[in-house]
Amino acid sequence: MRPLVRVLLDAGADPNLRDADTDMFMDPPGMTPLMHVSDPETAKLLLDAGADPSLRNEYSGRPTAAEYIRSVYGHYKDCRAAADLIERYQRRKSR
Repeated sequence: MRPLVRVLLDAGADPNLRDADTDMFMDPPGMTPLMHVSDPETAKLLLDAGADPSLRNEYSGRPTAAEYIRSVYGHYKDCRAAADLIERYQRRKSR
């Protein structure tokens, strides 16, 4: 997935673009690329490109990217590592 993300970002893709509200997928409306990551390397790539970790989606409780990843995919080691990286980045940015 990282090579595709790199190509899209290099072509000018917006790392904060939100998903449309459709019934095609089970994801809630307002998902950003950062909320779809499954590994810390892709999370870092998006964060370095300007992805905002504080954006929230329409999932129950309106979670941030790290909160959503942890609540939905937290049983996967790489997803937990991605959520940890996003939270560390967000804490650094808020200082």
